[in-house]
Amino acid sequence: MKTEGVLGLYRAYGATVMSFGPFSAFYFMFYEKFKGLVVVNDPESYMKKINRESEVKQDIGFAESMFCSMMAGACASILTNPLDIAKLRMQVQRAGLKGGGQNHYYKHMLDGVYKIGRDEGVMSLLNGSFARILY
Repeated sequence: MKTEGVLGLYRAYGATVMSFGPFSAFYFMFYEKFKGLVVVNDPESYMKKINRESEVKQDIGFAESMFCSMMAGACASILTNPLDIAKLRMQVQRAGLKGGGQNHYYKHMLDGVYKIGRDEGVMSLLNGSFARILY
């Protein structure tokens, strides 16, 4: 509050919201794909699903659901890690860090992804992926 005012408390809020959207979309997409692989055990319902004869709702057990959830979260975490790194950097950057004055080095999330890849190498966009997977 003292150095950056009220707006400093909400630094990178938009980037936070923008990083959760793609993660959630990838998560649910992967979850349904993994669930579909688990459901293939019943050939009759699988054929109905392929032929689109009817909507087939297949329940899976707790263990299968946990496996699908973990795999979906891991895949979504890896794919959205560059956005998360840029978001975190935007949250912690302070005025005057690079460029002087009230300018911030990362203007927005995509600028952050670009500059991190350019300055530190493309592989640096995957830093912390394992920690995100574990989380």
